[in-house]
Amino acid sequence: MRAMRWAGLLAGASALLVGWVGASTEAASDAKAPASHAYRHAAQRPCGFREVRLGPGFWKGRIERSRSVGVLDYLAKFEKHGYIDNFRIVAEGREAKHHGGPNNNEFVYKLMEAMACYAADSEAVAKALSDLSQTVLSAQRPDGYLNTFYENPRVVRRGGKRFQPRNRFEFYNFGHFTQAAIAHYRTTGDRRLLQAAIRFADLIVRRFADPHDLPYDTYQGPVNKKYEHPNHELALVALWRVTGEERYRDFVRQTLEEYEFFGPKFSDIWGHAVQETLLYAGATDLYLETGEADLWRVVTRLWKDMHERKRYVIGGVGSSGRGESYGKAYELPNATAYCETCAAISLVFWNHKMLLATGDPAYADAMERSLYNNVLAGISLGGTAYFYTNPLAWDPAKPKRAGRRRPWFGCSCCPPNVHRLFASLHNYLYTWDEDGVQVNLFAGSTLRHRLAGGARLTLRQETAYPWKGDVRLAVGLDRPAAFVLRLRIPAWAEGATATVNGKAVRAPARPGTYLDIERRWRDGDAVTLHLPLEPRILRGDDRVADQAGRLALLRGPVVYCLEQLDVPGADVGALRVPPDVALTARHEPNLLGGVVTLRGEAEAPEADGGSKRVPFTAIPYYAWANRDPAKMAVWLIDSSQRNVLMPSGCHSEVPLACGARTRRLPGYPLTLPSPTRGEGYEKALHRCRPDCRR
Repeated sequence: MRAMRWAGLLAGASALLVGWVGASTEAASDAKAPASHAYRHAAQRPCGFREVRLGPGFWKGRIERSRSVGVLDYLAKFEKHGYIDNFRIVAEGREAKHHGGPNNNEFVYKLMEAMACYAADSEAVAKALSDLSQTVLSAQRPDGYLNTFYENPRVVRRGGKRFQPRNRFEFYNFGHFTQAAIAHYRTTGDRRLLQAAIRFADLIVRRFADPHDLPYDTYQGPVNKKYEHPNHELALVALWRVTGEERYRDFVRQTLEEYEFFGPKFSDIWGHAVQETLLYAGATDLYLETGEADLWRVVTRLWKDMHERKRYVIGGVGSSGRGESYGKAYELPNATAYCETCAAISLVFWNHKMLLATGDPAYADAMERSLYNNVLAGISLGGTAYFYTNPLAWDPAKPKRAGRRRPWFGCSCCPPNVHRLFASLHNYLYTWDEDGVQVNLFAGSTLRHRLAGGARLTLRQETAYPWKGDVRLAVGLDRPAAFVLRLRIPAWAEGATATVNGKAVRAPARPGTYLDIERRWRDGDAVTLHLPLEPRILRGDDRVADQAGRLALLRGPVVYCLEQLDVPGADVGALRVPPDVALTARHEPNLLGGVVTLRGEAEAPEADGGSKRVPFTAIPYYAWANRDPAKMAVWLIDSSQRNVLMPSGCHSEVPLACGARTRRLPGYPLTLPSPTRGEGYEKALHRCRPDCRR
């Protein structure tokens, strides 16, 4: 029945692929651009793999460090800890211990994907990747199977077998191997890894595609064992784009059905944050190819649940260390926040797929928030130490999460994941449609793209974003062409303006939309976009216990924090910041690799019950923990709500900042008076919590 339903849904799409079904991969799309049959239901399409090059700016130095230092450093660590030797053990049939668990291969494959993207620009990386690829391929079995844990002679002798109901990470490892293989093929044109991935994919669909079932038990109890760790979904859709082999795409739909994706189990987000977010990215990617309404209803419902109720201000997800999982609605603690770096990276993937599906720049805003904050915090300024978890408050005297980055993790999922995202970051800057080109992220770069009418466009972007708000775009064309250049205006960018050849663009630049500039363009045209980068205050959501009565500081896409090192004479945890604080942005090129800080004044309580004014300097959240260990906080006490923060169990009437009084009762949310509402107030019923202060 499942197979018949799926066949019917795809009848129309299949007709469009005549000539592709069963086609040899020799006839697949070239290495530079997506196949012509791909993204049929996308509102915007990604630019070709090699159409964009990063130039000078915020990201260039970071990516160069990743390429020249980071990936080779971590490859040496993999070798040191035996993770590469796992492949040699299988190839040689050697009786030896397997280093790490059944998910160990994915760490290596993520690094291979980064190296594949970098290989064209680094002989050292290209040579290392060639050697590593030979080692990995030596462990592949004749039928295509590749997994060093379940093929390890010692594991086999003790009863280990492939594709057993309680096995873990076989499809997951396959997914990352396939993504590395596709990146390698697109970058170099070399088919060795791609052919190996196809053999593995063919084994999986031959064994488990309809009328068969997936081999694994689902919903085993723990939140991180709902099903096999997702990622083969994204990989198989990508492999379908390269080969046109329908079985790969169809197997993704079958996977979703077996997970009961269209039923009540997916009414909201719950489970392992990385697994869930990757699954939804894969489901959205499938929608881009099928346009199936049922798929879209589920992914949009889940995205809304995540974005509105379960996402941190730094663009991270996964609040609970129990199963590294999403928490309940508004369960977003600061000091114990999990916010795994891999989860934020997965969220970038999902938001990018949602952007492609809708053309709605809100998804680019969300993608950008994760990139500049949670993702970037996951790697040190030097490029060789990493955070696995990313708390929003840290006290060295009472650490709930790691407060120092580490050079190595036994579970090395996050470090190579950062490098593979950095290596492919150029893929997220631009998109295109039949009308023209969209600029979604602001970074020094060059786009070379053939427009729908055939003209060759070269678009050069120059900017010091996120520190400065001016974005300059130089248009190069081999002949005049009419098209729409769409510039994302972030939701925070009130007062954005643009000019073309020095003349103001008449169309309004509304925050949260694209500014459409439609004209007949000529070679040499110049566009300037100005985004006001004023510091701003974000009031906490009172439904979140650790945000009630607090505020956060932001500027552009960057979230700020206070480290004790920058607040002399006062405790960061007790500092009270007025919501109308005057903040001054200052560029400090010699601090933390060059940042813009925010300076202001706050109130610090004194022992006699009074308070004093103290200066503070806020730094970008991503840069914390790169100096001596020190207390850190993102959400700061709002001085206008000073009397609302009380010990747990309080039921007394207390004065509010405006002079009104309100009764506190347990179990009810708080509605606080806001300075923007004048002198009035609303009676508030407050949920008391154990970590409140007087």
